[in-house]
Amino acid sequence: MQTESCTTCGKSKSLLNCGVCTVSVCKSCAQILPEDAFSFLTKKKPEMAHTLFCNSCFDQHIAADLANYNETMEKAKEVLVYFKSQSKETRLIRRIEKPISVVDCADHDETLMRLAFVAAQLGCNAVIDIDLVTKKVRLGSYQTQVFSATGMPTNVNMRNIVKDRSTWQNPN
Repeated sequence: MQTESCTTCGKSKSLLNCGVCTVSVCKSCAQILPEDAFSFLTKKKPEMAHTLFCNSCFDQHIAADLANYNETMEKAKEVLVYFKSQSKETRLIRRIEKPISVVDCADHDETLMRLAFVAAQLGCNAVIDIDLVTKKVRLGSYQTQVFSATGMPTNVNMRNIVKDRSTWQNPN
């Protein structure tokens, strides 16, 4: 009987299998991603479905995608968000791109962040005309809400945005 050992360090203690190449890796040498590591992506590579990787598979398949994902997430945090009720502020902004939508999110803020993430992927710095819809879901005696939203991704010139709303309401 042959005992398996880690391909990186040679230990035979607490072995796990890489999700891509199925080699044995010990827990200290394995690259473990959380379940929601790429949760905002709409299209994922098949390698992204796994959460456990050896070092070579992580470097080859996941590291660049994870860096791009994190960079896009940072851009999404800076995306401007305007609702339909703020139409006075966005009436002069061009609406060139096609509308984007997000369905069935559990949280209000997550829904807006998903819209911003898609806009950041498209290279836009704002989402305007957001229509946020709440739907009540009942499961027996338990009730929860599900959020859906649509919006228009666009590029906004920052010097054309009114910063002080007090002058917007009363320009004189």
